[in-house]
Amino acid sequence: MNELKDIHLPDPVSWWPLAPGWWLVAVIVAVFVLFAVRQLLKIANKKKLKRSALTELERCADEHRSRSELGLNPSDNDQLFILQLVTIMRRCLLTVHSDSRLTSQSASQFLSALNHQATKPLFDEALIARIDELAYQKQPQPLSDDERLKFQNNARLWMLKQLGGKS
Repeated sequence: MNELKDIHLPDPVSWWPLAPGWWLVAVIVAVFVLFAVRQLLKIANKKKLKRSALTELERCADEHRSRSELGLNPSDNDQLFILQLVTIMRRCLLTVHSDSRLTSQSASQFLSALNHQATKPLFDEALIARIDELAYQKQPQPLSDDERLKFQNNARLWMLKQLGGKS
């Protein structure tokens, strides 16, 4: 018995290198994590864009009120207001769709094109005609408060629809 030697146990089985199945699981998890992070970044970017666009819209309305209080010609003030809102809408469209075909048109053509693309038009033809009148007549009638508010609210609704979500 004295001549018997201790039993030598084999080395424990190592986790490394991993079996091919574990590599497959690791790749699937990595792809899923990358996809989830990408989606979260898209959502965060869209929220930031929506907040920025709506802030710009409110800033335009505030500037319009300030210019009215300073006594700027109402027609010129309305023209500037419409131009600013349409510019914000164009930037929003370019950011979301990267399609520049609509953005090079006049304000009224741009709004008409948006109406044709929509299932439910937001900008009625009378309002679009008034915008044309403001842009091209020498002595246009300024927009009424109702027309201005309607245009502002419709622009807001359009932006929310493009950027997804309610606010």
